[in-house]
Amino acid sequence: MARKMDTLDEHEILRLCALRFDGWKYMRDTGFDWHEALQRYFTAGTYPSKREEQLCLFFMLQRAPYKWWDWGSVPLHRPHWRLFRSLFLLVHDYDVPQEYRQDDWSEAWERRIRPRLRECVDLARRIHDATQYDDGR
Repeated sequence: MARKMDTLDEHEILRLCALRFDGWKYMRDTGFDWHEALQRYFTAGTYPSKREEQLCLFFMLQRAPYKWWDWGSVPLHRPHWRLFRSLFLLVHDYDVPQEYRQDDWSEAWERRIRPRLRECVDLARRIHDATQYDDGR
């Protein structure tokens, strides 16, 4: 039985948004280098120009706190979190191209988040605006 989201949880919102897009397939198909895109952001403050590249970078950033790092050790004020939340605020309303759509995650997004999208975006924006990030911006 599908779980109903009664209370808004930023981590669930960001995770479901990111996993709608198959970043692994996109990188295989296009050669997109997310490490280079990440470095460009940290040196020049710029996002990739293509929507799919923004979605891919968002997907890969999701992998770090939720898959690769020990969740309890990731401070939520680190510069990577600034980028992760900023990308969410940018990509949350993008349609994911069919060839890169992860159906199970997209269905969960549509069922659990989309009906409350404005509330979810407002929550992420409030947290983002209230966070004093380490990078001084």
